[in-house]
Amino acid sequence: MNNRYKTVVILGAGPIGLFSAFKILENNFAENVLILDKRLISAHTLKGWAERSMVVQFHRKLFSLSHIPEIMQNCPHGVLKEDYEDNRRKYSDLDHMSIKNIQSTILENIEKDYKDRFFMMGLKDISTNNDIISISIFSDENKNNHILRNLKPELIVDATGYHSVLMNKTIGIHFESEYEYGSALKITWPEHEMNHIENKETEFHDCHENTIFFSEGNSSVAEFSYPSDKFSKFFEECGYSINHMSIKLPFLKFDKTPFSIKLPPFLEKITSLKKDHFLYKRAIELFNTIRKNKLIGINGLEFIHYLQGFNWSEADNLALVIRKIIDKRVTVENAYANLEENCLDLTKIRITFVPSRAERWLSTNKVTTKINLIFSNDNDTLLNQACSVTACAVGDSLASTDFRHGLGINRGFHTATRLFQDKLDLELVRLELIKNSYSTLDVISDNSIFNRAISCRDWLILQ
Repeated sequence: MNNRYKTVVILGAGPIGLFSAFKILENNFAENVLILDKRLISAHTLKGWAERSMVVQFHRKLFSLSHIPEIMQNCPHGVLKEDYEDNRRKYSDLDHMSIKNIQSTILENIEKDYKDRFFMMGLKDISTNNDIISISIFSDENKNNHILRNLKPELIVDATGYHSVLMNKTIGIHFESEYEYGSALKITWPEHEMNHIENKETEFHDCHENTIFFSEGNSSVAEFSYPSDKFSKFFEECGYSINHMSIKLPFLKFDKTPFSIKLPPFLEKITSLKKDHFLYKRAIELFNTIRKNKLIGINGLEFIHYLQGFNWSEADNLALVIRKIIDKRVTVENAYANLEENCLDLTKIRITFVPSRAERWLSTNKVTTKINLIFSNDNDTLLNQACSVTACAVGDSLASTDFRHGLGINRGFHTATRLFQDKLDLELVRLELIKNSYSTLDVISDNSIFNRAISCRDWLILQ
């Protein structure tokens, strides 16, 4: 790759976008870095960007910020809650931190050591016309004008995550493969804010309460379902976008483990109804309401009230999942009893839904394109800058899976390190990641998928 770029533009100010910026500056991969993000164009969206409290797993070896050894001392460690993974104990460097803390930690290090070479601005819009990508950038400070004129972008990096906004949606790079594992009903709650007295065990992916990060972490559970064409048609009626071209894997279809037996019967019952049935319409309203609220979803009390109206055992079993968060003694027979006593706690529980958990990767990670950067403020266009750049992706924009590997952020750290520290060829890094993380399995089963996750973990931390 190029010995040193003038400027690298990164789309996405999440953990991987910021980590990529850090690696670029730390290793003199480029003179300057400009990060653009849609969540940075107003005070309201900035708060949303800064307050992402979801806890993620990461390997200390991959998260190699040399200036923050004290951070690692405060991370929870020795977490061995997932008994079905026999090899868990050998991952002694597997720790947890909220996305908020990862982002703020990286940003603090960048601004401490590379302040004059690093810029963050709001991304207003990105579109393509006549093979030229127009990127509208919001800057509320005229003093940035002289800086912007001298940036001279040569590389643009897609770190927008699962949606791959630049590489897939804008440039049109196809996904080489796309496998769907089914849907997931995700339930989260702020353990430390709950009023119920009962002491509950900390789950695998939670922050431990003896760390400073506990106040930033949410507990969570999920109910999964296998992929089904009739489910997909129902989800589309709810307003979700479904890729019917994906290869559907029967993972979990015959699974009997506790975490995956409650959602499929509920969906089966719904899709057995005629579309004009009032309960079918109620189900449409439920999932459409969850969808419209995006990452916030709906609260647990609202969810239970929806389920109560079905008068089905399949709905009652899902309601019981919510009630047991508050009180493990609740049974399916009294799943709707005494809701007012736990009203406050139930409203703190959030329910979101992912209609198609997919695994996919781009067909290439190296393309030359033309971009036109349009800098503006609330009053006028400040500057237009057209240039030819190399485009690539990093992290989940390059290759992603929503299957519960617990590896997403680690794959992102790894690819950013290989690209911007080891300075490997863009396409070589893509091939390396696919070979070790996404190879097609001969047999699709619980064991084969979990074994592949463990194999990928080994590969990541041994690089």
